[in-house]
Formats: sequence, structure tokens, C-alpha cells
Amino acid sequence: MVSVNDGNAAADIGLVAKAVAARATRRCGLDELVPLVRSDRAQRILKAAVSAGRLGDDGFGSILADWRVASGAFFGSLRTASVFFRLWDSGGRRVPTQTRLGIVSSNATAWSRNEGQPIPITTLTLTGPSITLHDAASMIVMTREVAENMSAEANNLVATELRGAVAQTVDVEFFDLIMDSGTPSTPSLGNDLDSFKADVRWLFDQVSMAGGRSFLFAMDRATANAATFYDDRGAMSPMGGELFGIPAMVSDAIPAGTLRLIRADDLALALDPIRLDASDEAAIQMLDNPTNNSVTPTATNMVSLFQTDGVALRAVVSFAAELVKADAIAEVTDIAWGAASGS
Repeated sequence: MVSVNDGNAAADIGLVAKAVAARATRRCGLDELVPLVRSDRAQRILKAAVSAGRLGDDGFGSILADWRVASGAFFGSLRTASVFFRLWDSGGRRVPTQTRLGIVSSNATAWSRNEGQPIPITTLTLTGPSITLHDAASMIVMTREVAENMSAEANNLVATELRGAVAQTVDVEFFDLIMDSGTPSTPSLGNDLDSFKADVRWLFDQVSMAGGRSFLFAMDRATANAATFYDDRGAMSPMGGELFGIPAMVSDAIPAGTLRLIRADDLALALDPIRLDASDEAAIQMLDNPTNNSVTPTATNMVSLFQTDGVALRAVVSFAAELVKADAIAEVTDIAWGAASGS
């Protein structure tokens, strides 16, 4: 049996995921697994899901609030592993899903006038793009023994894998949404300390710093390692930290040798609760680049979960991201700070 403090809402996602996976292998109702989950909130979620079918649907009724609490806590636990969830947790502009945004493309102007003089009138131009949800789906496959084992160790394994899968999948899609061919990008000027400072200075010049309240550096692991040795403030580490007084983090979704600066104030973000379901009867491609799509299918080997005593747990996160201003992100590429000349 799993002993989890009910106040630890982030852990409830792992508990529910384990129960959903175990149900697929045991051919039983979720209500039979509820007593094994020692978390009041997770038990309420599972009881409601007995007839709802999928976790995340509005069919939950009043119990949807508990699922939102658990989802919110789970997403909050990803702030150290995912750029999107870091910005969602602090800095980004949260907006409702499926809404139309009012974005200022031409600012109003204030005027200085002498006594008795009229105040000039300026035009405030707004654009209204709609922000639509995108699905980031992750799937992990486990053995029947793991799915049916309700121990704390098994729950931690599933929760850890789920966090890693969701964090990287969402970040990849997130950067695809906010970056395009028009995003300011330049190769690094060199591999010495002066080049390091010049590269960062270039980012400061591209991303408007005036009036900003929240900024974030995002980089790959090798770049974080190099920045650690060039940071004379001692606030940077290979796991992240601060660079020139600005929070910095590492993301596996960022290409090697890349440093990005993001102005969180100018990002509109939306997020729906996580959706979970599981199956031990599907035939799936055990690949990170599956080819059996419905548009241009390519024959490949399929693995039967039923035949191999496996179970697949699928997590779907629906989210959206939109740039409010074009100068909210820039990147330096081909970074090799500290590398020997000619390497």
C-alpha cells in the first residue's frame, strides 16, 4: 500500500497513473483499487473516474476540482525540468484556453504639454490572434508487474518517468510555437571569455529589457557547463541557477550549443489539466519516431502489449503559447565557450 500525505497534491498524479495502469492489467474497476491508494484526494478522483472513462474529461462533474488541484501541483513540480512550466509557474501571462487575445501592436503615447494647451490624441492599435490548444502526448510502457505493484517504489518510478516525458515533450512543442524563421538568432562570436560576454550582450540587445519583470535564460546542458566556468558571480551551475542576475535553467529540448533569452512578460500561456489513460491490449511501435500515421504510413514491426505482458500509460497535456511581442525571445547558437581553439 502507498502511504502519501494528502497535502502532497503533486504525488496524486503518480498514484492515479499507477491505478489506471493497474486497472488495465487486472481487468477490474478502479473502485477495486481505491482502497490501495492512501490519499483522500486521489481516492475521490478514482471513484469519480469509474464511470467517466478518461481522466481529464468534464464528465467528472464536481470532482473535476480535485483533478485540477492534482494536475496543477504536478505541473508545478515540473518547473525545474521544463521551460514552459517554469514560465507558467512564474512570469508568463496566464490566459484562458480557446480565447481571442487583445495584443497591443502600437503603444499609446503620453505627451508633455504647457498649461492651457490641448492634449494630443494617439491611436492604440490592437491585434487579436486566437490562442489555440496543442496536444503534447507522451507514452511510457511498463511491465505488468510494475503496473500491478502498488508499492511506493513503483509509484515513484512511474511518476518520475511521467514527469520526464511530459517536461521534454511540452518544451519541444513550446519552442516550436514561439519561434520561427523571424526569431533573432546568431552564431556565437567565439570560445573565450570576451565572446561569452559579447554573446550575452547581443541577447540583451535583441530582447527588450525595458520595463520587464520576468526573464529567463534557457540552454542545453553543455552550454550550462561552459557558462558555469565563465560566471564570475558564482551563481551558475551545470543544473542552472543565475546568469548575470537572470534565472537560468537547462532543458533537454534545446539543441546543443544554444542559449536563449526569454522575456516571460510577453508570453501568453494556457494550460488544461493532464489526461491519462492506459491499455495492455494495444499493438504499438516501440520507437521514438513512429511511422504508422494515417497520412503517409510506413510498414514497421508492432509489439503486442497483450502478448508481452506490458501496459502502456498515455499522458496528454493540452497547452498553448503565443508571443505578445516579437522581441520576447532570441538565441545564440554554435556555442563552444571554453573549447580549445580549432576544436
